[in-house]
Amino acid sequence: MTLYGLEARHAPVVTLWVWYHVGGRNEVPGTTGMSHFLEHMLFKGTPLHPKGDLDKLLARYGALWNAFTSEDVTCYFETVPRERYGVALELEADRMRNALISREETEAERTVIVSEREGLENDPSFLLGEQLQAIAFNRHPYGQGVIGSKDEIKLMTRDGLYAHYRRHYAPNNAYVIVVGDASPDELVDRATQAFMPLDAEANVDPPKAPEPPQYGEKRLVVRRAGGAVPIIQIGFHTSPSLSPARRPEAGSPPRAARRASTARSWIHHSRPTPTPRTTS
Repeated sequence: MTLYGLEARHAPVVTLWVWYHVGGRNEVPGTTGMSHFLEHMLFKGTPLHPKGDLDKLLARYGALWNAFTSEDVTCYFETVPRERYGVALELEADRMRNALISREETEAERTVIVSEREGLENDPSFLLGEQLQAIAFNRHPYGQGVIGSKDEIKLMTRDGLYAHYRRHYAPNNAYVIVVGDASPDELVDRATQAFMPLDAEANVDPPKAPEPPQYGEKRLVVRRAGGAVPIIQIGFHTSPSLSPARRPEAGSPPRAARRASTARSWIHHSRPTPTPRTTS
């Protein structure tokens, strides 16, 4: 896990963001939307913090918390009063490994996500964007989007979600950014204490499906009943985010680097599986 701490003294609050390297690109046909579905399930509680308890607790402190899923990451965040930073750390460390993903809650949340999908389908821009993404990426999982198809959401199983959770939600697949009204060392030290005791999982690479070169322009037209306003969307393939062409110019440090900040990382090792023994 890598942790980044940044001092910001303009308000007596701390904001904690926990990012997991899992999103739409970690899914294969038949499981599209699983990472987004799982994001919803992590608000259903743990044995230590049953469903609803944290909502009441954080509301009492005037805290803000939410989450989102993209093609590359899933992120959970809280903004809390400075003196409640420990509560946010406890919440995120707990649900990183101990989320309750029951069959009953899975079925209840499935209805919510199908409704979310249907709501998006009422927006012509979403429908066009989904089709644009699909033709832009013929093979790469980016072409699948994030929320998933309605049919596959309906087929999602509790066991599949739980396996996805155990595979990807571990400290060695996460990074933490915390900004707030404290020194960077204090912010990172407390986060280290919260997350370091957690077990790691075996590293899992996303599906390998290199996108072939695109030879020429692609076009499509999406027609929708009742659509009175024409919409045009144009997409371009650009260099990868880690490409040297995307890096800041030499001598221009990121803005955050001009403030007091701390970064720290450590390697989590998976616990070895005990070898069964037999005696006679």
